[in-house]
Amino acid sequence: MPAVDGSIACVARILDAALEEFREHGYAASIDAVASRARVARQTIYNHFSGKQALFGAALEHAIAELFAALNTGGGDLRERLIRFGVELRARALAPRSIKLQRVLLSEAPRFPELAEQYFNRCVLGACNQMAAVFERAMQEGRLRREDPFETARLFIEMVVGLERWRMLYGGPAPDAARDPDHVARVVDFFLRAYAPARVAAVREA
Repeated sequence: MPAVDGSIACVARILDAALEEFREHGYAASIDAVASRARVARQTIYNHFSGKQALFGAALEHAIAELFAALNTGGGDLRERLIRFGVELRARALAPRSIKLQRVLLSEAPRFPELAEQYFNRCVLGACNQMAAVFERAMQEGRLRREDPFETARLFIEMVVGLERWRMLYGGPAPDAARDPDHVARVVDFFLRAYAPARVAAVREA
């Protein structure tokens, strides 16, 4: 059993190192550099991943999985979970190193379209799909009005990070993180009012 745990920890270290290398060097990042940063042998990486493209995709999925852990830990009702997730989403998506990775991908997209496509599919669509699954359950349980879950997820994520992310991509300052909980709470409350089940909306109107 310790060997299995050690292998899991080793893979996580490789994925974290890969993301850092891609942030700094884009697709020019080398497997050797990832191995050095992760403190493993080059062959260890190839024991787990077929190549750089597979490693990059797995690193993106690893980052998304860590992000969505905020929705599935700590308990609380839907509002509390959405606020916790929104704060974590802003902390990750608006972090300078995340913005740096997005800039690198945008600049390299013409030369390495598969790299940009992987990021879009694994991170952007991946986040929307996982968020859509959360909203689908909430709709089935009657906590949200029945709408398209994916569109609902897209709107929620854009409301949480959209404007600030674009501002930072164009060189603007990062938002004040101390204000994130209040900002996210306002977004979540607006969102829950807009998507309230019909019976709740009717009571409010009455």
